[in-house]
Amino acid sequence: MRSRIFLIIALFLMTAGPLFGQVDFLTEVEPAFQQFTDDIAVTLPYLSAVGLNWNDAYIGNFPHFAVGMSGGFATVPYDSIQDLATNLGATSSILGSPFDSIGVPIPMWCLDGRLGGFGIPFDMGFKIGFLPEEAQVLLPKDMAFDYLMIGADFRLSLLQDVGPTPDISIGIGATYLGGSVTVYNATPGTTINFAEGDVTIGAGDFFFDWQALTIDLKAQVSKNIVFFTLSAGVAGSYSVYAEATGGVYAPISYTGTNEATLEAAYSALGLSSNSFTVTGTANGWSFRAFGGIAFDLTIIKIDLMGMYNILSNALGATLNVRVQL
Repeated sequence: MRSRIFLIIALFLMTAGPLFGQVDFLTEVEPAFQQFTDDIAVTLPYLSAVGLNWNDAYIGNFPHFAVGMSGGFATVPYDSIQDLATNLGATSSILGSPFDSIGVPIPMWCLDGRLGGFGIPFDMGFKIGFLPEEAQVLLPKDMAFDYLMIGADFRLSLLQDVGPTPDISIGIGATYLGGSVTVYNATPGTTINFAEGDVTIGAGDFFFDWQALTIDLKAQVSKNIVFFTLSAGVAGSYSVYAEATGGVYAPISYTGTNEATLEAAYSALGLSSNSFTVTGTANGWSFRAFGGIAFDLTIIKIDLMGMYNILSNALGATLNVRVQL
């Protein structure tokens, strides 16, 4: 998922000077990485809501169907990214208002579609998002990026939009989201001096990987008014797992009067002979409220949807354009 948030982080890293050079790993760098990965892990289930997030609570039974494209974002707290950049040696902030108040958006896109059911009133949807090979040319030459999102859902209509009554539906879905980004030659290398000896970190690459499997339960109400459809709903997402790992691939060596003690202590913190890694997880429940408006242009529908994470106060939004019959 070559998302712009990571391009920003890459800029931080490439302008930061020697990684770990002027900061303390134990009290500054490692905690900053930990907070960053924790915040990304919390955002993953929220980001998984992009796609199939339409304003129609129910599209009707077969032969009704719809196919389109969705794009959206979820926010990560600004402070965790700013602290990470600062503790890696960046001397000034690249980001600023309005990110410091609303958070930094992580974008996502996917293809999505729905098919009306048979017999009982239900519909089912499918979505898939990935980075096309042709998009590689848009990335800096020293960056590699990839992501995959696959999801599906099932919605049961409880009430249908007839006369003054709205559409009301309940649904269940599942989404897998995974990806990685690598910035090559991002760290020139440095040596950190300790009483027990020295830790030498060679030139290396910054990397960040993430994956999540989310189960989503939601209830939605919508009403068509001439050329518009208005909707609102609530949802609960359970993360079967949500994990984010960040760090640096680089040769790491130990020299000094007590090399074994030094290596053992820092191995426990995520330093090995060839990498430094920190992992954040966010398993469990998160809840969101959502609502929006769709513009009905004959068989073309344009959807705008806003999302609010009830527990973390994070914001999100999606845009969908589709053909619906």
